[in-house]
Amino acid sequence: MDVEAQIESAVQIAWNPSADQSLKQQAFTFLNGLRQDPTCWQACLALFTRFPRSLDVVRHVSLEVVNNAIVGNHLEPAGLAYVRDALMNYIRTVYAAGGQAGPPDDAHIQNKLAQTMTYLFDALYASGWESFFDDFRALAGESAESIGVGNPAATVLYLRLLSSVHDEIADVLVPRDAANQRRANELKDLVRARDAPKIAASWREILAKWRQEEPAVVESCLKTLSRWVSWIDISLVVGDEMLGYLLDIAGQQGVGPSSSDSPQTRVRDAAIDTFTEIVSKKMKPADKISLIVFLRLPTVVHTLLQMPALEAQRFTSDYDTDLAEKVARLVNATVTDVVRALEAADTPDDTRRVADDLMQAFVPNLLRLLSDEYDEICSTVIHAVTDLLNALRRIVSRSGGALSPQYAALLPSILEAIISKMKYDETSSWGEEDDETDEAEFQDLRRRLDVLQQIIASIDPSLYIDTMSRIVGTTLAQLNQGGFDRVDWRELELALHETFIFGDFAAKREGMYAKQEPTSAASARLIEMMRQIVESDVGNYPHPAIHLLYMDTCVRYIAFFENNASAIPKALENFVRLIHVTHIKVRCRSWYLFQRFVKPLRNQLGDVAKTVIQAIADLLVIKAELPSDRDGDGDDDSEDKSQPTDPGYNPNDETFMSQLYLFEAVGNIAAPAAVSAPDKVLIASSVIGPIFEDMSRNLDPAKAGDERALNQIHHDIMALGTLAKGFADALQTTSLSSSSTTSAANAGGSAPPPQPQLPDELAAQFDRCSEAILVALQDLARFPFIRGAARFAFSRLQTVMGPRVLAQLPRWIDGLIMGPSAIAASSAGEDGAGRSAGPDSTELAALLRTLVQLVYAFRESMRSVLEELLTGLLERVFEALAAVPQGTDDALAGQELRREYVGFLGALLAPGSGVEFVLVSERNQASFDRVVASLVHFAKSAPGDAAAAKGAVGVMKGMVGAWGGPVILLPGGASAAKAKEEPTSPTTAATNGTNGVGAAGDVPRTPDPQPWLPGFDAFAVARFAPLPFEVPASAGFKASDAQSRAVLAELAALQVEMARRFGAAYLVRVRELLGELGVGEEGVGVYVGRWAKVVERRNGYGKEAA
Repeated sequence: MDVEAQIESAVQIAWNPSADQSLKQQAFTFLNGLRQDPTCWQACLALFTRFPRSLDVVRHVSLEVVNNAIVGNHLEPAGLAYVRDALMNYIRTVYAAGGQAGPPDDAHIQNKLAQTMTYLFDALYASGWESFFDDFRALAGESAESIGVGNPAATVLYLRLLSSVHDEIADVLVPRDAANQRRANELKDLVRARDAPKIAASWREILAKWRQEEPAVVESCLKTLSRWVSWIDISLVVGDEMLGYLLDIAGQQGVGPSSSDSPQTRVRDAAIDTFTEIVSKKMKPADKISLIVFLRLPTVVHTLLQMPALEAQRFTSDYDTDLAEKVARLVNATVTDVVRALEAADTPDDTRRVADDLMQAFVPNLLRLLSDEYDEICSTVIHAVTDLLNALRRIVSRSGGALSPQYAALLPSILEAIISKMKYDETSSWGEEDDETDEAEFQDLRRRLDVLQQIIASIDPSLYIDTMSRIVGTTLAQLNQGGFDRVDWRELELALHETFIFGDFAAKREGMYAKQEPTSAASARLIEMMRQIVESDVGNYPHPAIHLLYMDTCVRYIAFFENNASAIPKALENFVRLIHVTHIKVRCRSWYLFQRFVKPLRNQLGDVAKTVIQAIADLLVIKAELPSDRDGDGDDDSEDKSQPTDPGYNPNDETFMSQLYLFEAVGNIAAPAAVSAPDKVLIASSVIGPIFEDMSRNLDPAKAGDERALNQIHHDIMALGTLAKGFADALQTTSLSSSSTTSAANAGGSAPPPQPQLPDELAAQFDRCSEAILVALQDLARFPFIRGAARFAFSRLQTVMGPRVLAQLPRWIDGLIMGPSAIAASSAGEDGAGRSAGPDSTELAALLRTLVQLVYAFRESMRSVLEELLTGLLERVFEALAAVPQGTDDALAGQELRREYVGFLGALLAPGSGVEFVLVSERNQASFDRVVASLVHFAKSAPGDAAAAKGAVGVMKGMVGAWGGPVILLPGGASAAKAKEEPTSPTTAATNGTNGVGAAGDVPRTPDPQPWLPGFDAFAVARFAPLPFEVPASAGFKASDAQSRAVLAELAALQVEMARRFGAAYLVRVRELLGELGVGEEGVGVYVGRWAKVVERRNGYGKEAA
């Protein structure tokens, strides 16, 4: 079997879907080898050009091999000439007029052939095939009269080739390296000099007979012209003759959407695209204005827009949206260039006047397209409108507020067109799941239109303010006079939406009020608009879009209600009613908005607190939703990864997650001082009582592993925690003023900050909440999502319970870390439901954060609690830290735990914490060595986790400061303190000289250390002193990295602190370490002497400060 037969057989096997897979693999391997073989192109060339023709797939692969040989420079000039001659002989045989070789190739083979000829053009046009375009032009028609008509097939191939050449050397979207770009530029220069006039003449020849020729030829010619016009001389394309043809083709009448796929329609659209490409050609502004005038584009656009397909049929189903979008592209490109000419500083005055006239002519067409019913058409011209408005804004800025009358007259029309597109159209619906994509696209369009409105507002604030006020006032007046039937929901939604975004102009910078007065004229008008909305019956309008936007608007302008208390009752009544709306898109978000509304107004709701909470009591009934309750169309990608994934847990219960806002709102409403203590207790018990009953009812089934009961318990715990958060927010706000009055007195002491206090009767309610959660936690601690809910509630309950939480803290920690008691209780009630292995890194990190808050809040009061629970907690932390990460998520969780762990230790050792010695107490002494070992390990792992390393070194410094004893004062310290020199890093200290210390670096005699923790001085010197030398020497440590520099700074601070507390004992150890590292005696002396001076300065400074 010869090579050609082998290639043909391999291709047929490779593309045969029923062929044996192993055989297909061999065929593909063989074909891949062909592409790399520099000698197989001859057989492939013969396969393509032979008669009878091979299968198309064989011929396609054959040309691909030839292409690889040409592009890969495998061919000498003689080989390239051979390929050219062979392919041209084939083309003349097939495509010449009257050819007897059968029909022309299919379109995809013609495209591949054009690609091959383009590669030959790239290689030979500069030298060797200067007649490239002439050869194909001659094949398409022997004379100007015959081109296109006499041989359509060859004409199409000629036009394909022109398009392919453009793509190869002039397409700006094709990435090219510098050498290829330079080569492409050289070829373009040659084409311009040699053949561009002849090619342009061939286009005119084809278009001259466009009514006689096949539409496909005319369409291809126009598309080719559109490509080439960007890089050839514009005078070759734009002339009276060519313009007449384009106007004639573009202005075809009787082409409508019923024939949108017809050849005539495609030709018309190609002509309009040609106008767009011509006007988009890069030119000087003055030249571009001349081009627009010559093309008579105002007349062209006006004629196109008056065509029946765009005018008479505009509001019918026969409206030609494709044609409208193409006209919009033409208008967008033209107006953009006119604006550019108007703004150019070097535009002559006469050209500027022409540009002004063009703008006045185009604006009506621009507004017609901007206000088109179809959003795609409107979006097409937004760029031009933006450019125009930005230009007007710059004119106003330069002229100090003056705008010429002709342009000032344009603004109202532009604003009205923008507003008309901000409204939902007549065919749109709202809130249906099938329309989510359309809704998202419309909201994106609204955002773009809003930008235009804001530009107009900056140009003419009065126009914008008056227009918005008129729209809102007129719509609300119609509603008040004629009722709901008088106003369409789309009109009312537009009025509310314009009010909602009006604040971006009126109140974004200075707010609505300053000292209870409007901050500006726009703010005063916004206040009036809000008053009209609140006093009207908008809140009762029977449409869900109005419900949601009404609430959003009230929440955004909450300052209006804060300064107009008389408006609160009606709005609050509307909110209470609207949160009962069952529409799927309103229900959950309305609960969130209700909480956002009542929270800042809570101090003004005391008189109606009980009434409001009674009115929403039916919404506080908790009903867990399982995945099986859904229709089965949920998206797994939407799963909340922040919650533990656990059998039976549903993280997508969106209804309940929104319901939590109602529980928080209850706390916000009930907590302020305006609500009496008995009423607070009554409100709290009315909410807590049903939750307790639900927990009691579901606890036993949950212990048995019932999924719904477990989710119900989870939701109950979360609700109690959220209720506590609502009370805590109000209490913390109330306590701010009192805490500020005592902050100065406590600034230098160790007293804990003041905590908000609840009345005893109300505090007892939250004690009950805590107890109920602890009972559930003890029995269900094996379920991670129950622990997560309990941790959520605990972090919020501790704020409202204050010091009372300390009595229950050991039980909380035992349950949250699955301590012995929790394990025993969970195991006893397991009943085959499975038991968790314990808290993971994420859980422990969250718990440590909460404990840090408690340490800072209660300080010395935490000592006994920490004595009891610290060892067990640390054991859990050590277990989690020792676990091998199984993936990226585990690794990130481990990093978080390390940071929280060192942060927790740092909080214990913070000055004034009152619990500095709990780590080394008799009960926790056994864990101390592991704590120190972990800190040393973290410090040495700086390249992998610099944050944990820095924190670990900081904890060691805290240990030295807390347990190392008093500062050792050196002689002359007071005088040194006056210099106030700060310590530097060890490296800097070693290079800055001895500062008066002898060259030998003799260590000054100092008193013996007197650590508050006996023996800690020797322990710290032994364990911590080597770290400043070992950490920078560890593999991967880069001192140039910012995080590594932070670690170095912390190591330097550790050295200073040890030297201050341990004096000469530490400096002697430093000498030994430097000697072990091979540092000479002189270097050791310089380094130690420098640090002796640092100790002297810091100690003196400390003495003087004391």
